[in-house]
Order: sequence, then structure tokens, then C-alpha cells
Amino acid sequence: MMDELDKTMPGYRDRKTDGRFATGDLILGRYKVLAELGKGGMGIVYKCEDQTSHVCYAVKTLAPELTDSKWEMEEILYNFQLVQKLHHPNIANYNALELDPQTNRYFLVMEYVEGEDLRYWLRSKRREGADLQQVIPPVVRQIAQALDYAHSQKIVHRDIKPGNIMIDGMGNVKVLDFGLAAQIHSSLSRVSIQSVNEASTCGTIPYMAPEQWRGGEAEAASDQYALAATVYEMFSGRPPFDSADKDILRNCTLHEAPRPLKDVSPAIRSAVEKALAKEPEDRFKSCADFAAAMGGAKVAKSKEKSPEKERGKSGGGAWKWIAAMNVLVLLAGGAFGGWYFAAEQKAAEAEARAKAEAEARAKAEAEAEEPLRTGVVTLPGGVPLKMIRVEPGSFMMGSENGDDAEKPVHWVTLTQAYYLGETEVTQAQWRAVMGNNPSRFQGDNRPVEQVNWNDAMAFCRKLNDQGRAPKGWKFTLPTEAQWEFAARGGNRSRGYTYSGSNNVGDVAWYYVNSGKETHAVRRKQANELGLYDMSGNVKEWCLDWYGSGSYSSGAVTDPQGPYGGSGRVQRGGSWINGDAQRCRSASRYYSSPVFCDDYYGFRLALVPVR
Repeated sequence: MMDELDKTMPGYRDRKTDGRFATGDLILGRYKVLAELGKGGMGIVYKCEDQTSHVCYAVKTLAPELTDSKWEMEEILYNFQLVQKLHHPNIANYNALELDPQTNRYFLVMEYVEGEDLRYWLRSKRREGADLQQVIPPVVRQIAQALDYAHSQKIVHRDIKPGNIMIDGMGNVKVLDFGLAAQIHSSLSRVSIQSVNEASTCGTIPYMAPEQWRGGEAEAASDQYALAATVYEMFSGRPPFDSADKDILRNCTLHEAPRPLKDVSPAIRSAVEKALAKEPEDRFKSCADFAAAMGGAKVAKSKEKSPEKERGKSGGGAWKWIAAMNVLVLLAGGAFGGWYFAAEQKAAEAEARAKAEAEARAKAEAEAEEPLRTGVVTLPGGVPLKMIRVEPGSFMMGSENGDDAEKPVHWVTLTQAYYLGETEVTQAQWRAVMGNNPSRFQGDNRPVEQVNWNDAMAFCRKLNDQGRAPKGWKFTLPTEAQWEFAARGGNRSRGYTYSGSNNVGDVAWYYVNSGKETHAVRRKQANELGLYDMSGNVKEWCLDWYGSGSYSSGAVTDPQGPYGGSGRVQRGGSWINGDAQRCRSASRYYSSPVFCDDYYGFRLALVPVR
């Protein structure tokens, strides 16, 4: 009788042991299945909603063979701890790897990424008649940034391919299955009955580098090769080598050159060929260099070769070739000479075009460096946006005088300098970038409002896409820690309760003095760093999820906030707040990232790319 009752209880089906879940089932007692996203050799992936935070995640089931192998699971858990530390806007986060004691199976909880994979995205672009040489390079640059960041953290993806690249409607890229998927595949191969060829390699074979086929360890250059193979397929519709026979694929990858790409610029063709070089040292120094070379930029060689090695490879063949050319010229006479000099003229013209493009890029890069030199970002139409540099430092975050969300007070260290908008983003600045003005209280110098978190992030992405960020930097929203540190005055702090004063009226427009509306920026007193309106006018969106509410105890370094939550953090008080307590530097709010109001705005941050 008890068994029958158990089967009628909500959540009964989360105790399944067959590894398949239906819509409405619970995984790990908290992730409600919304849909099945796909199935592969490693397991099934579901779109789930966390019943605690109501945030969607992708949850992947791991094959039972892995759970039964203690040694392999230890390897997977070790790799998970490494890749979980990756935090980059173009990398999908890993959230948890949990064992369900009821089913004795592991589940991998990952960031759910809206959008479509690379192949579907390209198909839609072709249907639209888009110029692939215009739409592909920005995607490649984002993938390259993600890979180079991971490589700087000593982590290699090992399985770059179109299926592991997602693109949303705004053209933003997320690289999936970073590093861990390849480890899981290798582990599953070792404990299953897959063929020797499958078990001895790591990655998807049409995109695997020669060194991987030789049994060598995957390295950063291997990811670059896989990216180049993916780019080759993006333009041609197929990988560099394509065969159902693995022996043929192996032989071609090790010994043959792929057919040159057609209908692409010489810069793209030569960049892909170099990144597909058989030897890792013959490729680019970084994936970013590969992406830059696609646009015609000249980049340094990955490794200088000794003259002896070059002579060993060519043997004197070059001089023999030149001698043969001279003989041909003498035999062919003027006809050959005419062809030769025409080719020389074309080469000179191509070099001139490349030089002009390089000069234009250098000019754009110099303009992008402007915020670091002058503190001013020049928006479209020449509209200025002033940024204030905030030096790294440490501070006590939170307050014992506020509500529970501000507790416990804890020590925070920010290790890198960053820039913060001198003011909240104004309506003139918003219009210059986005081409509209959603605000209720109109005025060029008033803060833009009626914008949600997603709108604010779209503003940041557009600036980045326009190339207005200096190299190695990006525009985004400040983290909650960056915002509070700056509001308190950074390293120049005098310990004020509000941002720049102990008297709220000196620095804030709030209900008592606002007249129930926003006001032009810079009308109140600035804080110690020269930042205005951080205690009032409009609430300001921050990058972080709000999470469960109160802070975790203990000192933290460069905190990014929780992986999910009930909303995105807001800081700073607003014209509608009648309680001065809400204007303190430590005060916290949150709201759904899709919700907007006439007292919601934001402040721009410029931060180093991690």
C-alpha cells in the first residue's frame, strides 16, 4: 500500500533509474524538466527550471558506466573543479556536478543558453542573403576571445566544433562544453566497449588537429586548429576533410592540404590555411591573432624557425626554382614577362589595400584607447561619456545597520582597476547608441530610465560590437562589489554613509527633494572619486544575480555574485525612495531582469577582459 501511495506523490518520477525524464519530472529534487534538448554519447540534456531560484538551466545526465568507475569519476570531478572557475561572457558556465543518492547517477548542471547552434545560425544567415565575410568574423572573434581566456587559465577546450557554439539573436556567442565534455567522452570511452580508434582520441574527428591524431596531448594550438576547421566549414559548408572512413580522415589530416577556400578574401584564405598548419608551431600565437589575420591584420609568427631548419626543409630548392623561372622567362619571352609583371601589379595593389585597411584599423584602435587616455568615451554622433578610473583596493562590504540582505559585513578585495561612468547613462547617450528614448521624464541630461537589465546589457554589447572598447577591455555593468567600492569612494573613502556625504540631501535626489521626478545629472555633490548620483536619481542595475539574499561570510576576491537567483541586483536609491536608508552605499535591491520602471537606470563600467 505504501508503494502505491508513493507513486502518486508529487516528484515521484524524480526517483527514476532508467536515465530518461519527461516534462514535469524533477531531477535532483529541484530541477523541473521543461524539455529535452538533445541526446549524445555522454547522456541526455534537458532544459530545467530550478524550483528554488526559478532560473533555467541545462541539466545533463551522465552515463551509469561513469558512476561505476571511481577512478574515472575522480578525474571528471577534478576537471570540473578547474573549468567551473572559468568566467567569461562568451563561455557557458558550469554550475554543479551532483550525485543523486536515489539513482546513484551524476548530473551536470550548466548555464542554459538561448539561441541556436552555429550551423542553424549560418543556415538562416544564408537564407537572408547575408554577406558571410561580414557576419562570420565577429563570431570568430568572440570564440577566439573565449579560447584565449581559457588558455590563459591553462584550460584547453579539446572539442571545438559547430555544435558547441551557440549564438543568440543579438549575435552574441557562447562556447559550450568547455574542457569537461572531452574529459567525460574520454572516460566513457575507456569504461565502455567503444572501438580503439574512438577510445584513443579526444574530440570530434573532422576538427581534430594532427597532434591529436598522433596521440599527443591537446594544447592551445589544437583548439586553434579546431576553430580554423570550423571556420573552413562556415564558409565552404563542409570541414577541411570529410569522410566516413576514419583512416582516410587521419591520413588527410596528417599529410594532405585542404582545398583552398573559394569566394573569400585573400586574408581569410591565408589565415585559415596558417591556422590549419600540420605543426602547432606553424600556427598563430593565439586564437585572437588568427581572428585578426582574417581581417587582414599582420601578426607575429608563432615561433621563429632556425635558418638550419628552414634550409633542411627546402634544401636549396628555392634557388633551383628561381633558376628554372629564369629559363622559362627566356624561353617564353615577352608573353610570360607580361603575365609576370601584371601579377606583380596585382600584388602591389593588394598590398596597398591591405596597408590602407591596416591604417584604418590602427586609427580605430587609437580611438578605442581614448577612454584609457582621457577618460572619455566618444559615442556615435560625437556624444561624450566620461569615465572615472577606480584603482584596485579592499573594503568592508555590507552594513550591520541595514536589513539582512546587507549582512554579514565581509572583507572584499578587488585586484584590477576599472572605470565607472561619471554619471548614470543619460538620455542623450542612450539615444546616440540605441536610436530611441524610452524614458518617462524627458531631458537629454537626465538619466535614461524605463530600461530593464537586458536593455542595459544590450547597450554595453552594442558599444563593444562597435569597437569602442580599448583592446583587452569591455563595456559592461559593474559587479555589485565594484559598484559599492566606488560608491564608498574607493581608496579615497572618508567613510561616508551616503556616496560622498553623511547628509543625504547633499548627494541624492530622493522622494523628499525630487519633486517626484528625475533630475539632470551632476546637479548634486560628487563623491570622493568624482562620481555623481550614486545615492539617488535612479536605481542602477548591476551585473550580479541577487541569489538567496544575504551575503556569504568570509573574505572574497573579485566576487562575481551567485550563478543564479530571483533577480538582478540594483543599487543606489532613486527619486521615488522616501526613506534615506535606501540611499546608503550599502543598500541593496533586486528586480527581474525583464522588468523596467521610471526609476530604473544604469551606469556604464569598463573592465579588463578576464
